[in-house]
Amino acid sequence: MIIREASATDIPDIVDVHIQAFQGFLMTRLGKNFLKTYYEVALSYDNVLAFVACNENNKPVGFVVGYYDPRSFYSYFSTKKKRIAWSMAGALLRNPFLLPRVLASKTQADTSSRDEDYSQGVVELASVAVIPEAGGKGTGKKLLQNFIEKSIEKKANAIFLTTDLVGNDATLKFYEKNRFTPRRDFITPTNRKMRQYELTLKKVNMEP
Repeated sequence: MIIREASATDIPDIVDVHIQAFQGFLMTRLGKNFLKTYYEVALSYDNVLAFVACNENNKPVGFVVGYYDPRSFYSYFSTKKKRIAWSMAGALLRNPFLLPRVLASKTQADTSSRDEDYSQGVVELASVAVIPEAGGKGTGKKLLQNFIEKSIEKKANAIFLTTDLVGNDATLKFYEKNRFTPRRDFITPTNRKMRQYELTLKKVNMEP
């Protein structure tokens, strides 16, 4: 398994991995066109941290994406709102019941763009995913380790991430096993129970 930094040419494979790993999730339900646009915007951000895990044929079977200085990322993302809106228009016309969840996600992004905890010196881990066939081989852990090392290289103080609290035990255990500690639990406007995790990188640097 080879872990390398992701590039724009990896986006079709990243989209395919996302769809396989996050079946039924909002971003997946918004369709391939939306996912392609989202990851194009994400990888064009100056301070993106993105890696892919590739098989022996150099085909990505997993990825991790996040952002240094997430407040700046969300501000940057908002400048692409028309492009993002067009990319999800078809899915929303077919499934208008998704609109409240999209609006709630936008509200959360707007809140994050003003969050003092998400200022410079902090990294947000947005997504880590591995296709089912590559699961159970430590691929996710290797991706996460590269992400952490890159965050330290950027002299970040901490990594934050948010994930579902209910029906997500394997993911919660994965992050806790990799030294992330629960920071707070909250409920979104659409009644989704979430947990925010934090990894203090100064502590990581002190550990063997």
